Amino acid sequence: MGDKFPDYLLQECRNALSVHCRDIVMTDKGSGEVTSGQQELQQKVFHGSAGYASALDTFIEGKGYYASLFDRTPIENNREGNQERQSGYMLELKDIASCNEAVKYVVYERGFTREALAKNGEKELEGRNIGERAAVSLANYRLALKFHDEYCPQGKLPSGKSLEDAVLYVRQKMYVLLKGAKSKRSNSRRSNAKNTEKEYTEEEMPAKYMFSGYFTYLLWGPKGVSGETLSCLSVDGTDVPKVGRAASRQKELKIKAAERASDIGGTGPYHRGVAIKDKFACASLAVSELKEQRKNVRDLLFHNSTSESNCLQQLQQINAMLDRAYERDDDEREIGLLKKRKKDLFDSLDELAKRKKELEDESDRLMKQSSSNQVQVSAYYDAVGSFREVPGAVEVKKKHGVADSESSSLSASVVQKKRKSSSSVVVTTATKKQAPKQSGAVINLLTQFNSQATPDTNDKQQEEQESRAYNAEDDFNEYIKQNLIDNLAQKEQEGEDEEQEDEQNGLSRIPSQESYLEYDKTFVGAAAKLDDQGKQFLLEFRKKQAEISHRERMEGRGAATDTRNYAPGNTYYSNSHSHATDLFHDNAHEYYAGEEKN
Repeated sequence: MGDKFPDYLLQECRNALSVHCRDIVMTDKGSGEVTSGQQELQQKVFHGSAGYASALDTFIEGKGYYASLFDRTPIENNREGNQERQSGYMLELKDIASCNEAVKYVVYERGFTREALAKNGEKELEGRNIGERAAVSLANYRLALKFHDEYCPQGKLPSGKSLEDAVLYVRQKMYVLLKGAKSKRSNSRRSNAKNTEKEYTEEEMPAKYMFSGYFTYLLWGPKGVSGETLSCLSVDGTDVPKVGRAASRQKELKIKAAERASDIGGTGPYHRGVAIKDKFACASLAVSELKEQRKNVRDLLFHNSTSESNCLQQLQQINAMLDRAYERDDDEREIGLLKKRKKDLFDSLDELAKRKKELEDESDRLMKQSSSNQVQVSAYYDAVGSFREVPGAVEVKKKHGVADSESSSLSASVVQKKRKSSSSVVVTTATKKQAPKQSGAVINLLTQFNSQATPDTNDKQQEEQESRAYNAEDDFNEYIKQNLIDNLAQKEQEGEDEEQEDEQNGLSRIPSQESYLEYDKTFVGAAAKLDDQGKQFLLEFRKKQAEISHRERMEGRGAATDTRNYAPGNTYYSNSHSHATDLFHDNAHEYYAGEEKN
């Protein structure tokens, strides 16, 4: 089976993957990229993203550049990691790569796994670390290339020599060079550094020694086993695939489209090949699954209760039969059968009671999943990530005094307000805290609020106008309700005779209180905070409006209705509303013009 996968091999696998990622960054970002962008792209290529296949997956599956690094052997029964081997064979690292002929290192065994390669400790390998590994490997590759040229003049192996001989020569030279340089650096710090430098020879090289960048040299060197050369390692540009500008642009567009389709930017985990619609489908399945589980538990509880009731009824019947049997002094055999049946019923009741307790516990567990840990919410979070707060939303909520639980209603109301035309005024139904009262003119605020969609109004002014409107409507509507309810109740009492007369004539009526309030909300819902004189003026105007409507009714314009029938869709309602609104604007202009002069 072999020993545990050694750390030096694990690190060298990471080094080779880092060089692979670095090459892709240099190819795709040939026009240049900032350091942070390079690190981010290197991490994407290493671990995988929407636009890039994971270099780590390519390595662990023995594909692409890394196909010639492994030997393929048939799967053995009860072998560690068989559940991960979907290809039908095992991948064994070649001896020339492991530098250890005595041990066979097999993928998915003894720590040679994707998880071990992807993580450095508890954290995934980051882009900065990947870049540093690539830089060291590339620097050592240049030194190895020098020794390779010494062994293979004119790019050809000496007669009778193989790739293994060339690799051994390069390893020995690199051992002497790197170990000797390290010895000199360490001894230079000592006070007795004179004559203490240790000399390293090629014969002293350990059998398992490999330098940082060894896999890079083995895979993509002049005699690399992959048969290809990376663009960042090529000396003369040969054996490097050429990519034109048009192909590069097309590739970049495809990568961006794939990232958009996969909703890159969310905080949820990413799985290559899974689009956002697939994630939502999985989340919907999770919702349905939990719903079905709850329904099944409820059905089982109902069935259990029914069975328990049947057992109790049978038990009552058995008790009655036993009483009659004792009275008639029946045969002992019949009485024994009844007793046995009674005992079976008691056993059944015990089982049903235990089953009921288990089902109740399961039901409680499923019903308590109403927090953020419940199955369906977790599924949505895993699919799309936690949704970000809209920029500025916190400040807007604080400004209007809206709690987090109320923000959704307020946001919907704001959208609705923005979509209305400038000639209409809408009443929001969102619950908001009261702000300090202000005094101001109705028409001035209506003009500012209705003109909020104009290009000259910036976002800050728009927020201020909306804030004033929000703060105005609550106090003003509350004032209208409190002052109109008493007046309307009195009018209802005075109009009972008319109602009875209309009922006899087959006319339908809408309660006056609801219709008045609905009507008043329509055109004063977004009005400013009024002072006492302004409120008094509005009430007087409302009374005048009622008198006008009554007079019009008496003149025949509204023969089938009266001042209380302000039903939406009613012709008389529409005419009265238009007339009253015009009158209100004219009077308000006149009233506040006089107030400003005073």
